[in-house]
Amino acid sequence: MKIIEKHLHLNVPNVPDGALFLDIETTGLKAETTHMYLFGCISREPEGTWLFKQWFLDGPLEERAALNDICNYITNFKILIHYNGDRFDLPYLDYHTKERGIDSPFLTMPSLDIYRHVRPLKKLFHMEAAHQKNFERLIGNYREDKYGGGELIEVYHSYQINNSEKLLHFLLLHNEEDVIGMTGLMQLLDYDVFFDKNSSLITSAPTVKDRSDAELLLSFPLQNTYKYGAIHFLDDIYLSLRDDRLNLKLPVFTGEMKYFYPHARDYYYLPAEDRAIHKSLASYVDPAFRQKATAANCYVKKNGSFIPLLSAGSVPVFKKEYGKDAFAMIDDDILSDTAFWNEYVHYLFQKIKKG
Repeated sequence: MKIIEKHLHLNVPNVPDGALFLDIETTGLKAETTHMYLFGCISREPEGTWLFKQWFLDGPLEERAALNDICNYITNFKILIHYNGDRFDLPYLDYHTKERGIDSPFLTMPSLDIYRHVRPLKKLFHMEAAHQKNFERLIGNYREDKYGGGELIEVYHSYQINNSEKLLHFLLLHNEEDVIGMTGLMQLLDYDVFFDKNSSLITSAPTVKDRSDAELLLSFPLQNTYKYGAIHFLDDIYLSLRDDRLNLKLPVFTGEMKYFYPHARDYYYLPAEDRAIHKSLASYVDPAFRQKATAANCYVKKNGSFIPLLSAGSVPVFKKEYGKDAFAMIDDDILSDTAFWNEYVHYLFQKIKKG
């Protein structure tokens, strides 16, 4: 067994106290029939530098001693950080540790899976897959390592035969870049706010950058600055994120819309005026000129400019016809309604997440 240590200087945001980043390399995905051959981790030292450490196994017989050493080591930390480790690394380590009669901390310690946080960004940044390397390329981290974990299984078997230092370098490098690459991805956790429906993403009224009978361009200030900008189209809605601004370009319908009253049984429809009125007023109308309202004709007409309404909220809902798409009327009240826009923007991000 080889134990490698090195001290590094890194600038890593959003790191909890007592955090240990970890990644493992194994001879396969099935814990019952394979073994771990490499465990890599990195943690911040008290003086601000980072300690990177690896346990490299020359064969499966060394796994018990390595896991015993690793378990003792990680008890010095408060939280484990990994990439998709909830699905693979931690259950794998837990199984192998318990199989060798060692108390396993891997599923009982607090942990943070970076994958779960950055996965929603796949659609936002138009990525083909949510692999760690994809997100590293987004933040400008390009690796020396050219292999994938699956490809390195054969490299490891070849190393066991000839003990080539070149092959060992490739094996160690892949794991090292996986572990150090995770630290860079922590900055993407700032984007969690866009996909958290309970967050106050929009806290002030937008600036109207442009307004016409066909389009409305709004710019919203954000509480933080986001280094990695994004552009997205959702049907006819354009969204862009850059620095500390979120911009929306919305299609506008200018003309006549209908507001449908709820509880049609409480209304009468006046065919001559093509509108509905409440029963309390209909008593003053000749019965020959009124009829009981239905859901489809229980409305009043309104002229103005309207934008698509994505979800039910506290604003009045207008439609071209009953059962059709919903709209909100553009006026000073709605433009200054931060709660409305916070819900509106979060709904857009939920649609982006779902793809």
